[in-house]
Amino acid sequence: MRLWLILVIALGILEISIGQESKEHDDDHIYTEVGFTFSHFEQQVKSEIGGVKGDLLVDDTNLSIGLLSGYKVLHWLSAGVYLRYDSGTRSGGEFGGVDGSGQTVLVNGQGGDYSELWLGPFARFHYRKLYLSLGYGLVGSRFDESRNDITSINGTSDGSFSLDPSVAFIFNIGGSANITDHLEATFGIEYRARYYNMLDGDVLADNIVLGTQNITPLMGLRYNW
Repeated sequence: MRLWLILVIALGILEISIGQESKEHDDDHIYTEVGFTFSHFEQQVKSEIGGVKGDLLVDDTNLSIGLLSGYKVLHWLSAGVYLRYDSGTRSGGEFGGVDGSGQTVLVNGQGGDYSELWLGPFARFHYRKLYLSLGYGLVGSRFDESRNDITSINGTSDGSFSLDPSVAFIFNIGGSANITDHLEATFGIEYRARYYNMLDGDVLADNIVLGTQNITPLMGLRYNW
């Protein structure tokens, strides 16, 4: 399902890119981009459609903001640095039935706020208005109250998770459309894969690692200097 989603978006980007008249800026070697995405997901159980709303089984809200700056080393290749920040809240639990007033009863509930910060280099390949980029998480941390079941070797769940440097990658495929001579609208899809192996400076209990991955649509603006 995820593969089909990526293929559909890639084909849509290709169609827009080919259909748009290409306008090259040979002197625009430096560019800056800002992008964002927002998502909200929830699940609930009711005694009937339109019935009393109780505790949500799943409630997840996320906002991501990205900033990057690149330099075109060649006509088809650029490199630079990026910054990504994610913030949100997540909660959930198991369905424990319905009480006398018709509200959902939630058991084994868990959740809280989370935030994630990434900083690192990237390389981007260009073809007309299309691009494919690969980035590395040189610096990364995640603060996650919704994962208080994972502790460090010292038994604490407080603090921030630290990236395992062996797996901290970010892939992007996308395109752009001209708004003005130097301003473009950008759109694409991102895949991030990373592992966290430390919490507040200590290794995780039982030497486990926390794996995280996500596929995220992105939209934003690019300015060619």
